[in-house]
Amino acid sequence: EEEYRRETDVKAADPKLCNPLSRNADNPYLKIQVNEELLKEIWKDVERTFPECEFLSSSQSRKMLQRILFHWCRSKNPSMAASESYRQGMNELAAVLLSVMKQCEYRGSDPEALGFRLCGSRHNEADAFASFCKLMEKGLR
Repeated sequence: EEEYRRETDVKAADPKLCNPLSRNADNPYLKIQVNEELLKEIWKDVERTFPECEFLSSSQSRKMLQRILFHWCRSKNPSMAASESYRQGMNELAAVLLSVMKQCEYRGSDPEALGFRLCGSRHNEADAFASFCKLMEKGLR
């Protein structure tokens, strides 16, 4: 996330580069545009992901799925073109992993419990992201 902020900080960039009309690869405006296109591409699939599943069809879960896929594409496969980093079907893999994390989360109420600290609901997205990274790493070899 820090790298994303640095990349898209238009105020800190060289004025010759930081021009909406410049086609230079280091132009923050271009990077913002590429990121927005990628988010839109991912959202098209996320909206249709397992609509019969109540958990996965909630707006909160869909936003988590979009973030998981977006951050994987930008960090693990940082192509400039959305069509080169994201593929249809990745949403279904990430959705299954997110669903598994939800089903396996700690359900106790003691915030001091080890299960809560390691496997509480606040970790579902990060755990699904880590699992998705490993899954994709195995598949990309």
